[in-house]
Amino acid sequence: MNKSLTILTLLFLIILSCQNEKKEPKNEEAVEQLQILETEQKKSPQFSKNINEKTEDFQKIKKDSLDNVLIGKTTQDLQKYKFHTCLGVLLESEKYAVAIYSLNVENCQNGKNKIIFEKFINYYEQGKANFKVKDELIVTSNYPKKCHANIRIKLQENQPEKDYIIEYEDNSKETLTKIYKLWEIDLSSEKFTQVGIPQNFKCNNPNYADGI
Repeated sequence: MNKSLTILTLLFLIILSCQNEKKEPKNEEAVEQLQILETEQKKSPQFSKNINEKTEDFQKIKKDSLDNVLIGKTTQDLQKYKFHTCLGVLLESEKYAVAIYSLNVENCQNGKNKIIFEKFINYYEQGKANFKVKDELIVTSNYPKKCHANIRIKLQENQPEKDYIIEYEDNSKETLTKIYKLWEIDLSSEKFTQVGIPQNFKCNNPNYADGI
């Protein structure tokens, strides 16, 4: 009886050993083939090209044409971007202007905007004014909680009127009480300069229209 059990045990161990020997080479071969394939893919120019293209596509999703640096570009240069003009105004000197661009009309009040400060340089075809971008700001609007406009005000009573870009909450009233940021449109440096907001500061609402 004991001899029979011993023989059966030995037979079982021999069969199990044979099965493991058959499986192990297959597993080793599969791993080796996978490593070779990965190495070849990395060496392949097409593989690298596909990876680069996917990376570029991802970057394009995160960025858009408003992220391009526009400083130094002219009105004619900007035409290729096909921006929507949310606002365009000449400043008092008429040598300078401010414009607000977005990718589409909806983004003017709810989305990313680029505000540019530009200087007149010449006229081109059909008497159109050609400006050169001197400075720029990227802002995000969320009407009515966060709006942007240009405004000419006295920041302090003893100061002259100056042009500013204002970030504010539109309360649909004649006077604004929630002003979040102010950038002076500095004609001497030809730049936007963020300035402090005086305590309890109020000003006229640039977009208020009585009776509308």
